[in-house]
This record gives sequence, structure tokens and C-alpha cells, in this order.
Amino acid sequence: MPYIKIDGLQVYYEKKGKGQPLVLIPGIFCDSRTYQKIIPILAKKYTVYVPDMPSHGKSDSYNKVMNINDFGHGFHKMIKTWKIKKPIIFAHSAGCILAIKYAIDYPVKELVIAAPAGLIQMKSVFQILYELSIKKLITAFRQSTKTGWVFKIGFDNFFRNLFNKWFWKTLAKNYDVDYSKDIKKAKGPITIIAADRDELFPYPTIKKIAKNINAKLIKVNGLHDWPVTSPEEIKKWMK
Repeated sequence: MPYIKIDGLQVYYEKKGKGQPLVLIPGIFCDSRTYQKIIPILAKKYTVYVPDMPSHGKSDSYNKVMNINDFGHGFHKMIKTWKIKKPIIFAHSAGCILAIKYAIDYPVKELVIAAPAGLIQMKSVFQILYELSIKKLITAFRQSTKTGWVFKIGFDNFFRNLFNKWFWKTLAKNYDVDYSKDIKKAKGPITIIAADRDELFPYPTIKKIAKNINAKLIKVNGLHDWPVTSPEEIKKWMK
């Protein structure tokens, strides 16, 4: 199994395909398993790297409070370990917070953010927990015939962290991140992929944000978790 050691933590990752390096960042309570259907599509054109972020999947858990700078530096160490000079970063939901931070601090070939948290400021820890995790799990449960396996992954990661004080303190420290202005400092072009029926971040809102930051906007068919429920939609971006 491929692991790398970052700041004392063992971090698991998947690597698939050949071509330009593309790093996929999962959202909260998600890991590399969540995107098992979209990875083969991307791997036809790119070398895809998908880490299990700390406290998720097969990676070690937090052993201290992490801030966004810690995440950014740790993620840069991953990129360097993989010997990638200028990656394409593809992130979804809460994973976009880290992706945006990285693109502000380091050059990227392209920053691709789907259903981007980090551009719409959350009002409380409860809101980010509800909007970006519990609400998503409820949606997955309702569509259990198609995405029940995603529901299970979300619960695996949630219950793993239920009694990890460092996880919840980290969440509390970073819930109110707002990069709606700083994202203009990103060291590379920005593409936003928005689902027409996103139940968390409505398409009209994302369209307005994309215009304000001069980002390319791609509209796909689906809900907030379209990379899981409608992975074939990614082909619109690849073209």
C-alpha cells in the first residue's frame, strides 16, 4: 500500500493513470474510496493522486490542532514527495478550502473547484457539520440504491473521529474560512464546476461568485455530490 510520512503522520494515497499530474482532494468525511468511480475516468488522461487526508480513510489521525496553514504546508510536502512541480488541483466541497489555500501560496497549472466551500462563509461549526457532512449523508441515504456505499464511507469517517478531540478542535478552528477575496491571488487559472441542482451551494450563487473572481464556470447535471453520483459529467471539463 502506498503511504508517505507527512509531519509525523502516515498518509495513504491512491495513484492511477498516466499523463499530467492531477491531485484530487476529498471533502470532509470523504476519502479516496468516495471517488472510486471518477478516478478511472480522470486516469485516462491524467496521473491521478488521491490522498486520504489525516483522520480519514487509511491515514493516521490528528494528534494536535491543525490550522489552514498546517494543512497547506503538509499538502505541499505531499506534492514535493510525489515530485510534482506544478499540479492541477481538483477539489470538491470542503476539500476546496485546502485547494484554494494551496493555489494562493504555490503555483498550480489549474485550480479546479467543484461545489466550492471556502467561498461562502459558514456561520458556525454546526452549520459546516450539517451542510457539508450530515446533510450530504442524508442525501446519500435517500439515494441508497445508488450511493449507499458512499453513505457507509461517510459514517466510517464520522464515527472514527467521534471521540477525537483534535479533529473537532481543528474543525472549530477552521470553520469560518472565507477566501472569496483572497482567491484572486491564486497562482494559476481557476475553474469552478457547479451542479445545476446543488442542494448546498445553489448554481446562481456559484455563477455570481465565478463572475466576481474571473473564473471559468462549467455547469454539470447533478446534485452537490455529482462526482460520486454522476461521475461521467467530469468529461465536460476534460474536453
